[in-house]
Amino acid sequence: MTETPLPFDLPTKPNYRARVAAYFTQRPRRWINGLALAGVGGVYAWRTRVSECRVQLGMQIDNRVRPVDGARVSEYRYTPEGDA
Repeated sequence: MTETPLPFDLPTKPNYRARVAAYFTQRPRRWINGLALAGVGGVYAWRTRVSECRVQLGMQIDNRVRPVDGARVSEYRYTPEGDA
């Protein structure tokens, strides 16, 4: 799998926001379970990191919640700029 170049500069020492941004950009247009993002962005603050990617980096990140086996699963999808 080839890596997609990031549409922004990352700090030299990756922080949690940078880790979440990189995780999304390496998986464009794929729905990602919130539990996977918790492992990347920190268990207690991954939702904040997703929000920071949206607001501070201008990333288009969609959210959906769907039922799975009686539970509600939250998923997120990054759409690169220029995609429709």
